[in-house]
Amino acid sequence: MKNIDDNYFQILPVFYFSDESVAQSVSSDMDRALAKATKVITLHSITAKPEMRKGPVTQKQKDFYNKKEFNKWIDKNLLLMGKSYVYKRQFNLALETFRRLITDFPAEKSRYEALIWMARAYNESNEFRESERILNLVDNDKDLPKKLRGDLYITYSDLYIKQGNYEKAIPWMEKGLKCSLKKKPKIRYTYILAQLYEETGSTEYASKKYREVIKMNPPYEMTFNAKINMASNFTSGQDDGRSIQTQLKKMLKDQKNTDYLDKIYYALGEVEMKLGNEEEALNYFRLSISSNSTNYFQKGQIYLTLGDIYFDRKEYPFAQAYYDSS
Repeated sequence: MKNIDDNYFQILPVFYFSDESVAQSVSSDMDRALAKATKVITLHSITAKPEMRKGPVTQKQKDFYNKKEFNKWIDKNLLLMGKSYVYKRQFNLALETFRRLITDFPAEKSRYEALIWMARAYNESNEFRESERILNLVDNDKDLPKKLRGDLYITYSDLYIKQGNYEKAIPWMEKGLKCSLKKKPKIRYTYILAQLYEETGSTEYASKKYREVIKMNPPYEMTFNAKINMASNFTSGQDDGRSIQTQLKKMLKDQKNTDYLDKIYYALGEVEMKLGNEEEALNYFRLSISSNSTNYFQKGQIYLTLGDIYFDRKEYPFAQAYYDSS
């Protein structure tokens, strides 16, 4: 989604609508979608039942006659309305709309997508038990369209990420990525999977996934952060630390990275620490602090790291000064 700034210091939201700033940026677009969908439903709904033909009637004909709505586009517009309400973070209205679709169109494939989006709305509302109940119901339905399996698995992962259960979120994200997904969400989900592995201490898997992200040619900011995170997850014995250093030093020379020098120096310091070169690491950490940057979160992290180093050295005055700065 354009003009949405991701915060790479935390696990990216699985869905853009999880970011409250998105509701403001897309509000006018969602209002137009709601207006158009409402117009279709209001002006073109067909609820009058056709005459039942005389003679024997098949079950399919009976089901058709018992339908509440005879315009095949109404359920699709209800689905569009529900999704629009989710993006506007009006979750009660979204749930009400999805329930109407499921009730009025029990035989349509759109009901499965509505159920998955209901679970997403419940995730955003922190109603995790209800979300899990719905997801389990959909997962166990043998008639679930194959094309929706990926959406289902990714929504499961979102459920557990929001609860901080990253270990449980990982296999669902892995399953989702094995399904047929469009390129942009696939890149994003792979990056999130790398972050989940990093959070759970699986540095080797994290590095592997960050490398996969880079190969998929994502937007520059994601490429940059994936490279930085590969350095952060470097473990001596698993990767070639010197090749990572070479790559980071090339990034220092790239004019596009002028605003990110603090992050690059910090990553170089982390690699030196893991290689056992503490003095070189300290030099890079100091360079990170001295770089022109308004990234106070990054500076706070560096001060904390330096405080820990000097504390371990039992140089407590220096440690206290850096902790105070942090």
